[in-house]
Amino acid sequence: MRSPARFMLAVGTAIQHELAMYAQTFSELAELAVYGAAARELITGAIESLG
Repeated sequence: MRSPARFMLAVGTAIQHELAMYAQTFSELAELAVYGAAARELITGAIESLG
């Protein structure tokens, strides 16, 4: 039988790994983000392409 401490360590390690993955993904997406006039231009272009 596993001890509760060992289980919690495994869960904690998995959660830390997931949080690191989410933080990395957010950072990468933030670098791709556009704001202001550039964002408005992209949105306008997308709307116009719909007809």
